[in-house]
Amino acid sequence: MFFRIRKYFSIIAISLFLFPTVTEAAHAFEHQSDFHCNEHNTKHFHQIEHHCAICDFVLSVAHNPTSNAIILKDEI
Repeated sequence: MFFRIRKYFSIIAISLFLFPTVTEAAHAFEHQSDFHCNEHNTKHFHQIEHHCAICDFVLSVAHNPTSNAIILKDEI
């Protein structure tokens, strides 16, 4: 019984670790013929390359700096 659980756990763990690699390879294969501009230091324009939710994803940073100021109230 213990060996069967270990086997199933191993299969699940391998599939979890291989999922990002397989999806990245499939995505790269899907866009292998697309034009990608590698110039980053110059300003220039291109036609729209392609619309892809994975390629266009930008992680947004929702960090609001906190204020370290202490507000003192006068008690009357």
